[in-house]
Amino acid sequence: MKNYKIEGHGDLARDPETNSIVNVNSSDYEQHIARKKLKEKKNQKTQTIEEDLTRLKGEIQEIKSLLKEILNKWIQKKLHYQTFQKVLNILRLQTKLMNVQVWTI
Repeated sequence: MKNYKIEGHGDLARDPETNSIVNVNSSDYEQHIARKKLKEKKNQKTQTIEEDLTRLKGEIQEIKSLLKEILNKWIQKKLHYQTFQKVLNILRLQTKLMNVQVWTI
C-alpha cells in the first residue's frame, strides 16, 4: 500500500487505509527515539541519586544517634570516674588523718 505525499510537507504522507498523517522521515523518528531514551536514562539516574541520598540521610541519622549514645556513655563513665576519684580522695584524706592521729597519740 502506498502513502500519498502531502503537498508542501516533504516528510509527511497520508495513509490511505486509516486516513492518518504519517511522518515518513526515518531519521526524525530515530532522533525522537534517541531523545526519549536519553530522557529515560536521565530520569533513572535522578531517581537513583534520590534513592542514594535518602539512604545516606538515614545512615547519617544512625551515625548521629550512635555518636550521641557513645558520648552519653562516656559522660556517664567520666562522671562515675570523677565520683570514684572524689571518694578515693576522701578515703586517702581520712587515711592520712587517721595516720596523723595515730602518730600523735
